[in-house]
Amino acid sequence: MMQVVAQPSKRYKVSNVFREAAVDGLTVCRAWAFSDRSNKLSLPISPGVYDENIFHALDFVVSEAAKNKVRLILSLVNNYQNFGERPQYVDYAGVRTSSCDDFYTNAVVKQYYMNHVKGYQVGTDFIRNNLIKKHRSTTIHAYLDAWLLMQDDDAQMTFLQRWMTSQWTDSRTLLKKPMIFTEFGKSSKDPGFSIASRDSFLNAINSNIYSLARSGGIGGCLVWQLVAKGMESYSDGYEIDLFQTPSISSIISQHSRQVTTLEHKMSRP
Repeated sequence: MMQVVAQPSKRYKVSNVFREAAVDGLTVCRAWAFSDRSNKLSLPISPGVYDENIFHALDFVVSEAAKNKVRLILSLVNNYQNFGERPQYVDYAGVRTSSCDDFYTNAVVKQYYMNHVKGYQVGTDFIRNNLIKKHRSTTIHAYLDAWLLMQDDDAQMTFLQRWMTSQWTDSRTLLKKPMIFTEFGKSSKDPGFSIASRDSFLNAINSNIYSLARSGGIGGCLVWQLVAKGMESYSDGYEIDLFQTPSISSIISQHSRQVTTLEHKMSRP
């Protein structure tokens, strides 16, 4: 069902299935909530990185089931080669084996799957949380090093770009509010951390923010967190002392000037 709904012109088919099943008195449906094989309709693109459009398709399936008072049993992984699944998780981990049974025994493979299943623990309902009329803007935070522990910088940025764009789109088109990126950072406590990697991360964030801001609907971004000498008790790994890190100071200053200039341009009649 999820794959069918991912093709908007075919959504009606899933609606029809639920409606007809409900008429016949059926109250439980077992449906796939997986698709890991490399194709245009894959849910996970890589471990911890998902296609938001396919998630929207799954949301539609859940919604249609609810409308017709049908309870869902969602299968989260497939046993067979089709659509990737158990063998795909083994491939993700780079395990060279003749058996995909490593899915049950290899520590890395098992962690990939467990991370996939508990994704809800770090997620929130963005739209529902921001429906309050008195709130005139939406907000998001991003701590990729905490969310995607086993992913490299490239994978984290791939996820971030898709996720930011999705939240910005919902904020602008559904909620009709400007979005503010109120917290983001990269911890110095991460394995392999370097000033250069944090510089690259901040540059990428700022570039995405500026690109979205040019289309409207972005209220700005706030890095976590700026400190000064004598504030060591607040150190959490994400702290930035602009005086001690001139490269980051330059990045933040340049971005600030860019968005300020953009604001003046967009406010002109």
